[in-house]
Amino acid sequence: WMRRVWDVLWRPYSRSRANYSKLRFGIVRMESSDTKTSKIIDEGDFDSLTEGKATILYEKGNKVFYNPVQEFNRDLSTACINEFAKLWKDEKQKKLTAKAKRRAAREAKER
Repeated sequence: WMRRVWDVLWRPYSRSRANYSKLRFGIVRMESSDTKTSKIIDEGDFDSLTEGKATILYEKGNKVFYNPVQEFNRDLSTACINEFAKLWKDEKQKKLTAKAKRRAAREAKER
């Protein structure tokens, strides 16, 4: 199930090709290159909302609910998921090490 968590949370952002975000008010296509980002939409038809390094565009006239506390909650959730992943990895490594030791002891005993 940890692989599923990885697939859902990180894989969409780790692709080197174009990323597509389907939004309820339209589709914004972003292509990543060395330092440039190409935009296929006319920004004059949209209002923007900036949070951290991200800017979200939404059609003028649409009401957008924005709660700044959610940014903190998202950061906290991400930190918890990262710590869980570290603990899971350490636990998995301990199990693999113990298994390798048991196997080596069994093989030494058989000789």
